[in-house]
Amino acid sequence: MEIKNQFLLSSEQVRSNCQNFIAQLPIDDDKPLVVDIKPRTRNLEQ
Repeated sequence: MEIKNQFLLSSEQVRSNCQNFIAQLPIDDDKPLVVDIKPRTRNLEQ
């Protein structure tokens, strides 16, 4: 199962959407999902 979504936290609405998305993800002990939080990279801004 490929679940990939990216949220750029720029407003309270985006934060709420992100929280709702994470809350709906399946929980699986055998194949856990990774939530990666990191600063935005410069590759698209250059």
